[in-house]
Amino acid sequence: MSEHFQIPATGAREAERKELEEAVDSERRINALLLEVAGEITKTTDLRKLYRLITEIARKILRLDYSTLMVVSEDRKHLVIRETLGFPSSMIDTFRLIRGQGLSTYVIENRCPGRVHDFQRETRFEVPPVVFERGITSALSVPMMLEEDVFGVLIGHTHARRVFSDEEVTLYQGIANQAVVAIQNALHMESLRRAEKLE
Repeated sequence: MSEHFQIPATGAREAERKELEEAVDSERRINALLLEVAGEITKTTDLRKLYRLITEIARKILRLDYSTLMVVSEDRKHLVIRETLGFPSSMIDTFRLIRGQGLSTYVIENRCPGRVHDFQRETRFEVPPVVFERGITSALSVPMMLEEDVFGVLIGHTHARRVFSDEEVTLYQGIANQAVVAIQNALHMESLRRAEKLE
């Protein structure tokens, strides 16, 4: 028999079957969780409540010590914290990052998820001092995209060293994708309410 048409050994076929089943199970788990997330975040159009809800859901599902939502400023020069769990509430609307600072700006620049296994060894960007002050080791961040534009990021931190899996990245990105749609809807409703008051 030609080597190009060899039938895989039983062990190889079994491994492939198991890998396929695991991939299907993973996709089902992610879809089920994202369906739950969608149900939760569409319950409110109050922007502040929505920001809080998104960070709470992300922290719970990803098992994060810190869960933060950051939005690109109107002048497109900064990333600003709009909600955080773990960091002081005084950082909300006041803590800003510029290009080259932190994993979040790295994610914005590259328009794709970013992971840090150990901030002590990070060289891709400047690590904000607050990360070391709070004994943070690892992080995962994903962009919130509006078509081709980046609206903001979700970022989660952990004290313990954490190697975030591809499944966790996919799940976090799914939450971010749903979050940005809900936020845009809330912003639209807020704009309508303001217009009604002016009439």
